[in-house]
This record gives sequence, structure tokens and C-alpha cells, in this order.
Amino acid sequence: MAISKTFALYQQNLNNDPTLPKKQKDILQASLKLFAAKGFHDTSTADIAQAAGVAEGTVYKRFKTKDALLSAVLSPLTSTVLAETVAEFSETTLAKEYTTLHAFISDVVTNRLAFVNDNLATIKILVGEAIYNTSIRNQIVSAMQAVLTNQYAHSVKALQQKNLIADWPINQIFQYTISSIGGYLVKQITFPKQVNSPEEEAPQVIHFLEKGLAPE
Repeated sequence: MAISKTFALYQQNLNNDPTLPKKQKDILQASLKLFAAKGFHDTSTADIAQAAGVAEGTVYKRFKTKDALLSAVLSPLTSTVLAETVAEFSETTLAKEYTTLHAFISDVVTNRLAFVNDNLATIKILVGEAIYNTSIRNQIVSAMQAVLTNQYAHSVKALQQKNLIADWPINQIFQYTISSIGGYLVKQITFPKQVNSPEEEAPQVIHFLEKGLAPE
């Protein structure tokens, strides 16, 4: 399995943390990789210990329960990695000056569909836990709001001033866009063998959003 952007950032953040012992970093990295590949419930502590190159007792010494280990694995994802991926999206895609609605929607949709496809395993872990864990859900919402109140809002307002996009509240446009892109994530999770590639899916999503967000 190729290393995703989120996993590469995860490794980087762990490696740069001087407070964590090497064995703990190895356990966390091995856990994320296995949870992403096999799922949380189908991954045993023996699997994690073997992948991390430590004794199984070391896993329990560092983390008293498997749930505690999952929380420790997710903490860097929600507190740091998620924010970094959002910031990168803002800087590389949203920071552009758009002169047409089609160009704006095409860039956003193409970028986010590719991100979902490349980081699906990690996203599935986050989504699965966000359903039940209020803290994780709040951190995800906070990261999305950061985009909404900064570069995304700036891009949409610029298009609205040129009468190139619907004169709706920014959060409504954001939700409409996210729900359309989120549909691809749902299909990836529920119908993995039937889902299109990002390149095949993008034109449909772009057309749908362009029609829905066109100014009246």
C-alpha cells in the first residue's frame, strides 16, 4: 500500500516530537498503518507488536487498553495533521485568483476527490471514530471552519462580487460543496468495487455543482 499524504505527515510529526520515546513512536506508526489496512477491530495487539518490532507486553505497558491506543493514534491526526492538510489545500488551491465559476469548482473538486482517494484508509478511521467521539468530531469541524472563515470565504466572496456564483451565505455554499464531494467518500466506503476513479467521478460532480451554484 502506497504511503498517503496524511500518513507521511503523521510520521513526520511523530519523528519531530522529542517527548515521545522511539518505541512509542514505532507503536503509533504501526498501529495507524494496520488500523488503516485491516480496521481497528481486526487488528490485534500481537499484530501491532510485530509490526512495531516490540514485545506485545510493551504495547500494553505504553497503552493500557486498545481504545487508549486508538485515542493516542488519532490525537496527532486530529490536532496537527488534519490542520496541515487543510492549510496546504488553502495555499495550493484556494489561494488562486479565479475568473470563472467552472475553474473554481473544477480545482476544488479535482483536488478533494484525489485527496479522498489517496487518503481513504486514514479518512475511514477518522470518520468511524467521529461518529461516536465528540472530541474528534469537534476537531474535524474546527478544521473545516478554519477553511470556511479564511481562504474559501475569500474565494467565494470574490466570485460573488463578479456575479459568478450564487449569492448565498458562504456556509451554505460550503455545505453544498462538501456534501457533493462527500458523496464520493460514501461510495468509496459502501461500494468500493463499483466506485469510479477520481478522474471519472470529477466531471459529474463538477457539472452538478456548477449547475447548482450558478447565479440566477
